[in-house]
Amino acid sequence: MRSVNAIGVQVSGHDPNVDITIYLDDVTQGGGASPAQVWERASQASVDAIRARGDDTLIMVPGYDYSKVQRWAARHPEPWIVDPANRIRYEAHHSWDSDTSSQYARRYDQEVGLSANTSKFRARGYGSKCR
Repeated sequence: MRSVNAIGVQVSGHDPNVDITIYLDDVTQGGGASPAQVWERASQASVDAIRARGDDTLIMVPGYDYSKVQRWAARHPEPWIVDPANRIRYEAHHSWDSDTSSQYARRYDQEVGLSANTSKFRARGYGSKCR
């Protein structure tokens, strides 16, 4: 049996006839780190495991807490992935409802109208972190 230190990814080049164990040690051992920092370590370990196999495929890396763009700058003030292939992109999710709960309690057009007044301020910081 092979083991790969990865989380939240389909392991690249996986042969369905070979068992793979995925260890979550970095996720459960926060050591005083914030949940976002624990996620950063786990996602870096995933990238490292994929690159160790020689795979240079583009990897989309989400952020912590549903990847909400409105919270990105607070959760991830700096880019955290070091990728020798330089082929990663961060991905974020934008909730267009007025309270970013993704519940859309009002009609979509009403939520977007309310959200439009605040979204540009809530999302500030995300784009500058994604270079």
